[in-house]
Amino acid sequence: MIIVDFFMQVFGIIREEQPKYEVVKQHDAYEIRRYAPCVAAATDYSTVKENGPFMRLAGYIGVLSEPKNIKAEKIAMTAPVIMSEKEEGKPEAIAMTAPVLMANDGQGLKTMRFVLPGTKYPTVESAPVPKDPLVRIELVPARTVAVLKYSWNLRTQQEKKSKELWELIKNDNYAPCIESAGQAEVAGYNPPFTLPFLRTNEVMIPIKDVSEPSEQQ
Repeated sequence: MIIVDFFMQVFGIIREEQPKYEVVKQHDAYEIRRYAPCVAAATDYSTVKENGPFMRLAGYIGVLSEPKNIKAEKIAMTAPVIMSEKEEGKPEAIAMTAPVLMANDGQGLKTMRFVLPGTKYPTVESAPVPKDPLVRIELVPARTVAVLKYSWNLRTQQEKKSKELWELIKNDNYAPCIESAGQAEVAGYNPPFTLPFLRTNEVMIPIKDVSEPSEQQ
């Protein structure tokens, strides 16, 4: 099963739980989505050095070691997560979800978020408390976003794709909720070993709400 999961990830197949959204409008090059509220583990950073923000969040959910959170329930770290009996005082491993979200406030401060499984953690209060003071649990409110998908490297194309999406939504008369393309969010869905041309990456720009949704994810 582990080998099968590995090869599925190599070929870009996404099996992790994803945040729920509705497609409001499908354009040729991008789409408009309305996301439901979700709970995320978040950490701030100014530069990505030695995977600092990623490793902090990975430590919280227990990807590489014992989970760095405070919870009296032990959950096996599998895909999907299989729950076992409760063990008092034990940390809780949390299923990896997709995507990993990265945002920029336009002034040098960035935020990375792991969206927690909504079926298990529907509220901030239901999520395990982080041991690391640099990690916080927050509610990501419902929002409408323009989304542009791309493959290959997440970061090297981020600026180009953000500007491309910015121009597309401006030309289609959508009103962005951020001041510039440099504040667009970027979302990564795959591990580093996924074949580059099969990766799923997205840039997201929040916009003012639009018409009723036409399709559900």
